[in-house]
Amino acid sequence: MSKGFTLIEILIAMAIMVVLAAGGATISLRASRRKSVETTTDKMISLLRLAKSNSQASKVGTCTTNFQGWQVNINSTSVALQLVCGASTSDTQTFTYPTGVTASPSPTVILFKRLGAGTNLAGDAIIEISGLITKEITVTTKGEIE
Repeated sequence: MSKGFTLIEILIAMAIMVVLAAGGATISLRASRRKSVETTTDKMISLLRLAKSNSQASKVGTCTTNFQGWQVNINSTSVALQLVCGASTSDTQTFTYPTGVTASPSPTVILFKRLGAGTNLAGDAIIEISGLITKEITVTTKGEIE
């Protein structure tokens, strides 16, 4: 009787380890992609709330005349918080989505008018953030963020 393992037994053990490692990597990648969508959704909600708050408080920033409000400009790969002064805008914060995450419809511009006068929307806007999963954010014409 010999002591030790045969070549077949070692190969079978290695094959089992490879299958287990591949399964673990797949689970980890899926969790990472799900987290990316959740992080992007949280950041977009944060920027929407900041735009609303700044508009309600009439925070004019660098605008010296014709303050219109604050807007969030949503593209397929990024979102920007912008100060609206007359016909011009200036970015104050920009967030680029992680790889594999998109937002639609794109482009979407949501202006929160000064002193809580609502938004520029004709109807409620539903923004979808997609990756491995899809999350929705609704902004009403009155400026409520859900």
